[in-house]
Amino acid sequence: MDLDESDIIDTLSRIGLTEKEIQVYIEVVAAGATNATELASRTDVSQRYIYRLADNLDQLGLIEVDDHTSPKRIRARPPGDQLDDLVTDIESARDSLNDLYTSTEPAGEHLEILRSREATVSRVEQIIRDAETELIAALPVGVIRQLRDTLSETYYDCTFVALLISGDPAGVYDLDYAGFAQAVRFCEYQMPAFLVADRQQGVSTTPDLFGWERSEDRAVVFNNRNIGNVYASSFFGNYWTLGEEIALAWRARLPEQYDSFLRAVYDGTILYRSGEPHWITAEVVRRSDGQEETLSGCLSGVEQHLIEPHNSESGIENQLLLDSEDETYRLGSPTAYLTEYRTHQLRFERLEQTNLWEE
Repeated sequence: MDLDESDIIDTLSRIGLTEKEIQVYIEVVAAGATNATELASRTDVSQRYIYRLADNLDQLGLIEVDDHTSPKRIRARPPGDQLDDLVTDIESARDSLNDLYTSTEPAGEHLEILRSREATVSRVEQIIRDAETELIAALPVGVIRQLRDTLSETYYDCTFVALLISGDPAGVYDLDYAGFAQAVRFCEYQMPAFLVADRQQGVSTTPDLFGWERSEDRAVVFNNRNIGNVYASSFFGNYWTLGEEIALAWRARLPEQYDSFLRAVYDGTILYRSGEPHWITAEVVRRSDGQEETLSGCLSGVEQHLIEPHNSESGIENQLLLDSEDETYRLGSPTAYLTEYRTHQLRFERLEQTNLWEE
């Protein structure tokens, strides 16, 4: 990397672009016009994630996405004019940003109370539709049946879906779960009903609110990363292992890119148990100092609590073991506390598809 490109990256990061947004933007400017497939091959970012990054850059006025072509064409706009406008907007918004900084109620993160079954089911359905990378849910079987089509749409949009179902065993076991969840468990005990999408937004209530008789119970809707992580940890730490494993599905097509560490652990467990060697490339951040790294090596083990038999000592955190040429790394989730390496993006491929260490 020469000095000029380094200066460009530094400037773009200062005006708020992420590392991946900068990487994609520079490639688009260099190409003039391109598409998601070409960008994915040059940046090692999944096509699905390319579209999300392109939408962000389009909203900033830096590029233009043409929805009328197939595949969509992604074009650069004149950098000088757009960056000048962006800097002007940032300067003019300074006072407003200071007001937001001192505000006691962060925008977009809130709690809401729902008082009826209809409103709760409607919000649950909307959150399922909004899920992008992962969805975990503990719900009565009646709600699962009612929202099966919505779950299927989300599942086929590359979202990892884990369901813990309660209710009448007859109603649970006669369902075909293929096509709307990867991992499904059944618990005969009554438990709280809740779901969390992307560790960010969700609903929590009691199973009685989903009954057809009038209930005085209420549902709490949240949109907060910290609350979402707490519910996700509680789901796997307190409830998931109470259930009986009744369905598992495999849908990955290697090589596969992962934005969800949970889904990577699920697929990694199946790959490791197959006995065939597989290669990992992981974008990680060191927990101790925040340094970003790219790690590559063989998948040498998985410690997890998603699929029987479980072998995670903590019961909360999952880990993938990566053997490089001279060291074994333990990879954790983006919020891991028990591992040094927090994984933000990961790729699996068969061993014969990559170049191994050269002797």
